[in-house]
Amino acid sequence: MKKEEKENDAIEIKLIHSENIVGTENANGQDVILTVVEPTDDLIELINKSGNINKSGNTLIRDLSSNPRPSKLTNPNVMWMSGEYYVETIAQAVRTSIFELAKQIDPALTEEVFYKEFIRLSEFEFKSNPLIEEVIKGIPKEMENVLKMRDALRDEVERRKRQKQTGQEKRENSKLPLIVRHHTFQEVRNLGQAITDGVTLLNWKEIPGEVALRHKIEGQPIETKLTAGKEIDWLEADMTYESLKDELRKLTPEGVLLFQFALESVLHHQHATLSLDDLIRDIGWVPKNRADRDEKRWQIYHWLCVFTNLTSHGIRPGIYKDPITKEKGKIITSSSYFAITDKERLEDSNIPLRITLTASKWIADHKNDNAVLQHFGNLRKLAGLPTGQPRGEYALCIGLAAFQKWREDATRCETKRIGEQNVETVIYKPLARFDLLNMFRPGKFPIMGILQSDRPKRAQVYWNEAVTELKKCGVIGYYKAPDDKTLPRQGWQDTWLYGKNIEIRPFGDERQAAVELSKSANSKRKRFNNNRVKTKTP
Repeated sequence: MKKEEKENDAIEIKLIHSENIVGTENANGQDVILTVVEPTDDLIELINKSGNINKSGNTLIRDLSSNPRPSKLTNPNVMWMSGEYYVETIAQAVRTSIFELAKQIDPALTEEVFYKEFIRLSEFEFKSNPLIEEVIKGIPKEMENVLKMRDALRDEVERRKRQKQTGQEKRENSKLPLIVRHHTFQEVRNLGQAITDGVTLLNWKEIPGEVALRHKIEGQPIETKLTAGKEIDWLEADMTYESLKDELRKLTPEGVLLFQFALESVLHHQHATLSLDDLIRDIGWVPKNRADRDEKRWQIYHWLCVFTNLTSHGIRPGIYKDPITKEKGKIITSSSYFAITDKERLEDSNIPLRITLTASKWIADHKNDNAVLQHFGNLRKLAGLPTGQPRGEYALCIGLAAFQKWREDATRCETKRIGEQNVETVIYKPLARFDLLNMFRPGKFPIMGILQSDRPKRAQVYWNEAVTELKKCGVIGYYKAPDDKTLPRQGWQDTWLYGKNIEIRPFGDERQAAVELSKSANSKRKRFNNNRVKTKTP
């Protein structure tokens, strides 16, 4: 470990992670840079707690006289560390002080967990403890800012004490399970299509006499409606059809992921308190810095505000049995899905740190009825795709559509054991690429625009790269398609897009779920046919 003099007598200390530091292993083998500025009385007060530290000029030096050092390090102001001897630095004293404050916020916090978080100084990211993360927003490198972090924690401790005294202690975060179900029931399917159609306003129309828009797909019994609701901050201005359309144009396929995660949260917790930073991680976003984190927090919050004003209306086909009364009837929908009932933000910020979502009555009434709220697939497999690139956005849209199609078509297909391992799977009918790209449409890289451009073969590249991504993340288990080289040289676009020649099957848990759906549906059809034959027999 060595230090070099900088301008204004500041000292840069480089902690080299050869083995470990402050008793915590460094898994990534990365260096952490700390800058120690001219000591203030406030800093010295912290340092004195660790003991055996002397002031030398404009720097604070750890007294290493009791520890052996390499002979070449003759400068007494040079600090060093080996795997055998751990040297306490100024940073250690500051960490100790901050840990004491953090401990008051989260009594279950251990030194090991906290120090592992703190050592990630250069990554601007906390992953293990959201209670600290929401206050710190990523630890900066400068020591003076680390001290500001300590002050922020101290303020948070005082605020929580006041809340506890007034009976306003905030809720714990509602954690989502490791498997987040992809909900495929018709209302949510059509709402997801409405979200991805927002960028082009396809199928969106104005509702005369009301500041609202409706999304209606031809032949579908369920439509989606966007109204001017109280939860959207931009409603402070005069609302018009155009301002609603502007909000729709801001939506992307990642909005479908966010809506699904929010819906899953209120199905697990009727009043779900969610950290916006948790949601950022859940859908796979990685903030680059503090400003980017704030921007993503605002985008998540803004989208959720829009989603609270989306409602589904219509009569679902089929007859359903009430799980409690056992009465049969139609499913009539005219409801939202959740509402924002509480927001918690820092005093100097307009962006909430966490919000509370409450399930609508329709969702709460059916939350345990899988016959009404059908689902298929684990959405966490789709989180983290590189959606800023064509392959990532295509993979997300194809993955969402594949989950939907596998759920819907499994009840109309047969199962078969295939391969050397004799694995049972559902044999789906071949699909067209259009079937998987037209349900939840890419917004940044529209497929029709690419095929009609002067470089249409980019569509082939994007599709193939997306399929590779979905294989990597465990969504696609089997894929077979004609080689692109067999396409005609001219006018190949329609054949490539609309030809029903794509064999695609799920992997892992989704494959097993599809098998169970297929067997159950075929068993019910067999019983129904047998009963019908018996009633016809004289």
